Amino acid sequence: MIFKILKVFHIVAICVFVGSIPSHIILGEIAQVMPLGESFVAIYKTKAVLTYGLTAAGLAMSVISGGLIVLRHRAMLKTPWLRLKLVLVAGIVINAVKNLIPIAKDMSVLAAQAAEAGSLPPEFLGLKAQEAIFGPINLALIICVIILSVAKPSLWKKVRRAQHG
Repeated sequence: MIFKILKVFHIVAICVFVGSIPSHIILGEIAQVMPLGESFVAIYKTKAVLTYGLTAAGLAMSVISGGLIVLRHRAMLKTPWLRLKLVLVAGIVINAVKNLIPIAKDMSVLAAQAAEAGSLPPEFLGLKAQEAIFGPINLALIICVIILSVAKPSLWKKVRRAQHG
């Protein structure tokens, strides 16, 4: 029963993490047409709050719960699809922690400074360009993880058949 609860928690955590991504995309698109001012700052502050409150929290919860699931089924670590999935998840975590989370925070701070100054500093545009690179990379990695997660039953059956002759 505890394992089933853990799986439900894992799925909810993934939903929180992945579900927060469209908000970032939509807010970024809205911000592009906003004049510098309170609304512009509010959008980037909201993106930063979403990054910490939903994206990072959902990612952390899904990694922890996923790790506990893997620990319970250690034999699955022998399967190539799970090893690849874990490598992709590590890539998602590294990209989020090293790039996307700091970018969201820095863009929020620079947006407030830009509203006060009346123009965007070059650093803001540089961060926006970085976000435009690292965001799609994470999205591609997430899609690969989802595909592996969906395809696993057929891959798992093939591995079991190969192991048992």
